[in-house]
Amino acid sequence: MTSTSPQTGLSTYSSNAPKTLRKVKDKAYGGVTLKSFGMAVVWVFVSTVFILPLAFFESWVVECFVIALLIAWWALYVKFVATENKLEESTLFLKFFFDKYSGLHTIAKYDMKISFLEDVFPLVNIHTGGLIEFKNKTFGILIKFFPERVNEEDIETFGMKMQEVIDGLAGDTTIKFIASSKHDIRKPILDRLLETMNKKNTSPKIYEYLHSLYEMIESKKQENIEWSFFIFFGLGKFDNLPDAQDQMDSEYPGLVDSLNESGINVFKLTDRIEIAKEYRQMVLPVVL
Repeated sequence: MTSTSPQTGLSTYSSNAPKTLRKVKDKAYGGVTLKSFGMAVVWVFVSTVFILPLAFFESWVVECFVIALLIAWWALYVKFVATENKLEESTLFLKFFFDKYSGLHTIAKYDMKISFLEDVFPLVNIHTGGLIEFKNKTFGILIKFFPERVNEEDIETFGMKMQEVIDGLAGDTTIKFIASSKHDIRKPILDRLLETMNKKNTSPKIYEYLHSLYEMIESKKQENIEWSFFIFFGLGKFDNLPDAQDQMDSEYPGLVDSLNESGINVFKLTDRIEIAKEYRQMVLPVVL
């Protein structure tokens, strides 16, 4: 074991390690493991069970059926069990297959509170279906849309269609069009890399690797600014949540039809995490 760090005052030691890590295999006897031998015994036993009907039924139909069943049974053995590697892969597949349906591989969905947005937006909660509740009992929904470039000769026609959308709003409903640029997150990444590189316990190899990442990110220039476009559909003020939900269910389909007729494709954001992330993107300088 020798010191590998050229940095002053830093004692980092390393030792030689194998280039590959091999999985521990079951002990083999005569080249055959107990698991392989056990599976072969099971296959022979089941094959014997398949042959038993021939002792009780003298029919060529039964004989053909048994022969076909045996061929298929041993074909499965050759394909999935015949070798150590095949047996290991089949065992892992069955294990994860049953674990999946037993719920062992279920990953809880990440969730977070939206309180971090209260300083900027007077949010109270984001309800089922993407219904956003604000502190003054005002409700609304956030809609993402994908605008298409409008030719100069079509601007007047497009403006008339958008006027029809606005004129079709009922009651206290309102719409606001929002354009949000995607922030360049290179600076916080570079800062994090620089901080990790300068830690005292960073080995030369890790330092070299992080430095290469730093130079690669720093030299890469962002050619185009990415934009996201949203429509905030204000539903008005309501004393209770059910009334706001009824208003959303009754007014949103008509708005979608009007926008589609104007050539604007939209979809409503319903996931509370996605809505919170988009709001944060609009107001904070950096999003990680």
